[in-house]
Amino acid sequence: MDHLISISEKSFNTNNLLVSEMHDGSMGSLFIHSKNQKSERKFKDRIAEAKFLDKDSVPILVSLNVDQFDELFELDIWKVDYSRVIKFPEI
Repeated sequence: MDHLISISEKSFNTNNLLVSEMHDGSMGSLFIHSKNQKSERKFKDRIAEAKFLDKDSVPILVSLNVDQFDELFELDIWKVDYSRVIKFPEI
């Protein structure tokens, strides 16, 4: 996530973030929360993305998204064949 934040045009304090796993077929997506989370959060915008090939050569798209309050909302990971991610790349 740090890499995606660094390539976005925004800055965030990530010290007090909490994450929870999304039910995405074990691709690894995460909901991002804070202790001061506002209710009724909704997707607003994708602020950064990266593409890479998994170890089995299947493409993966990773997106960092913010909510309507411009707070970190989710780290969305999509492997194009919907299978489990084998290995994330070294940054």
